[in-house]
Amino acid sequence: MDIYVEDLIALFLIFALVVFLGLRAAEQGVNYMMGLEVEPRTFDVKMLPGRVYRFSVLGREYSLKMVWEVGEFYADRRRVDLRTASFDISIPAILRLHIPSGFPHLLFFLDK
Repeated sequence: MDIYVEDLIALFLIFALVVFLGLRAAEQGVNYMMGLEVEPRTFDVKMLPGRVYRFSVLGREYSLKMVWEVGEFYADRRRVDLRTASFDISIPAILRLHIPSGFPHLLFFLDK
């Protein structure tokens, strides 16, 4: 009989989840019977504004914040650089307009 590590980890996670939920239900029942209005300390999850998740497991608090990083953005007077996972995009910030009506010496620069 081969025991795979992934299966063992999955069984442990399921067991831990059942134990934590059982402890939470028991603690809520005891608090209700005693007339206490406190938050459970065994396992609790709160969703706060700003994509912040706060976990409380056996009295310890952990917080998780979701941050999405698209890439790097750099802009100066000459160009705009945008770097993502596999693309490097460079856009000139100054656009040059030539007047085609026979006046090549007239140049206009448009800043974005």
